This record gives sequence, structure tokens and C-alpha cells, in this order.
Amino acid sequence: SNPRQAFLVMGPLANILKRHRPRRSLHGPTPPKPQPIPPLLLYAIRPAGRLQTRGDPCQVQGATAREALDHVCEAIKATDRPDLRLDQSGKTALVILRQTRGYKKHEPPTKHQKALPPRVYCHILRTARTQLAREKAHLLCGAFFFAYLSCEYSTVNGACMTDTIRVTNVCFFNGKRDLRHDNPFLHLAENVSVKFQSQKNGEKDEIVTMHRTTDALLNPAIHWAFTVRRVHSIPGFAEDYTVDSFSERSVVRRITSKEIEGLIKNAVRAIGKAVLGFGEKDVGTHSNRLAAAMVMYLAKVPVFTIMRIGR
Repeated sequence: SNPRQAFLVMGPLANILKRHRPRRSLHGPTPPKPQPIPPLLLYAIRPAGRLQTRGDPCQVQGATAREALDHVCEAIKATDRPDLRLDQSGKTALVILRQTRGYKKHEPPTKHQKALPPRVYCHILRTARTQLAREKAHLLCGAFFFAYLSCEYSTVNGACMTDTIRVTNVCFFNGKRDLRHDNPFLHLAENVSVKFQSQKNGEKDEIVTMHRTTDALLNPAIHWAFTVRRVHSIPGFAEDYTVDSFSERSVVRRITSKEIEGLIKNAVRAIGKAVLGFGEKDVGTHSNRLAAAMVMYLAKVPVFTIMRIGR
């Protein structure tokens, strides 16, 4: 979540206390003294909607508000203190439920990205004219077969959920025989295996294997052989080079997720909404991961297997 949004969630409870303060009745007994409010709630209330900070409006999301509260409570619980989110009956305090629901009412509808059909990948591969364009095309198509997150095969801004794959973690096999990366027949390998040092599901050092296909364009062995050779050709190659590394004018730099996103959007724009049924505004880097899931689903791969591959 956005730390600045989480900070904006914190605010005074004065308005709530004033609105719910019991009043003396002229015709009845004095109402009972209200129960003390947990200190957490003093930071939980802030009017939902667009908030302003340093001239920059920010929409606080319901999930962000709840995550901020959860983070504070977990830190308090770690000191052997009670969970301040709960009331005396052990349920989530009503004021917290109302406040987080209020944030959700102001959230814009979630906009999901579209899965890319195979013709988009074929278009990207066929229209790649420069060396850099071919490198990006093969990297994107290779990532498609393994349902990569964008941070696993490109450089992203901000925090990453996983580590970018190192080129040394990509292995090729013919049967049980391991092929070296300098093998001239690397692109003819029967299987490609990738070792994921960290994953979204928390598992470490898991190996995922994909078999070569009979397609002339979309073939994981071809795409990853191209990528591995490209990284190994960088002058001064090091073992920790990631799959998005490449050399440009004797300078080593990395392919960014913005470049991958631009590659996808340009291809969708070129093919056209009339053909695909969606436009460039409907796609992004996550469309590559969705495409892998959709292809497996249409091939009647069990859903639990798709979830397993998606890691």
C-alpha cells in the first residue's frame, strides 16, 4: 500500500466523539457514562474521499485504510497487549467497520487488464526490427510461458514482490542431459527450467519447467535461448546478471517494465480494437500474466494447476 495514503488514514476522533456524545435528558435519568474508546480509534477516523496534502490530492482506498489499522494493531500485539480492533465481545469494533466501509464507498471501480491473445505476441515478434526490439520481444514471450510477474523479468519502480530472475537460474535440458549456456543448439532444447529464488506465494528456490512447443514463433526454448545468449554476450558478464540486462553503447542497463508496457500497448494499437475487442488502455504488463492463465484455462488445464503455476 501507499505509505502516504496510510498516513492520511490517521486523523482525530473529535467529530465522532462530538456527534455521539450522550446528552442529558430533561425528563429522564442521566445516561450512563460512555465506554472508553480504544486509543487505536483516535487514529482511525478521517472523512473519506479526496484528501489534500501539499497540494496533491490523494484518494485513500478502503484496503489502504484497513491495512494501516492492521499494521498498527499487529505492532501493538507484538508487545503482548490486547488487539485494539476488537470490542468487548471479541468482534471488530463497529466504528472501525463503519469507517472502512465509508472509504470503500468512495473507491473508483476496479479496472482489470485484458489477457493478450497469441496474435499479439506474434505481431511483436514479426515487427521487431532493431536488436533491442528483438531482445524485448523474446523476453516478453519467454515470460509469458512462465506467467512471470513484471518484476521477475524487468525493472520496476518501487518495492518488488519477488526478485528478478538471474540468467544463471535458467537451465536447458535434452531429456536428463543439462545443456550449457554456450551450447550452439540451446534453442533446440526439449525443456526449459527456471529457478525462482523468491515468489509471491512465499516459497523459495522452486523450479518450474516448461516443454518446447512445435510452433515456429511461440516456443519457450527459442525465447529463453535468445535471452540467455544476449545476457552472456555482455562484456564483463557476471553471474548475478538478471534476464533484463543488456548492453547499450558499452553500458549495461536493464529493461524496464515501462518499456515492456509500451511494447504491449503499441502492438495492441497496431492490430486495432476492431480486431482484438479491446484497446491499448485496457492492457498493461499484467496482461502478459493473464494471457498465460487464459491459455491454460482454454486448454482445459485444471484451475488448481493454473494457480500452482501462477505461484
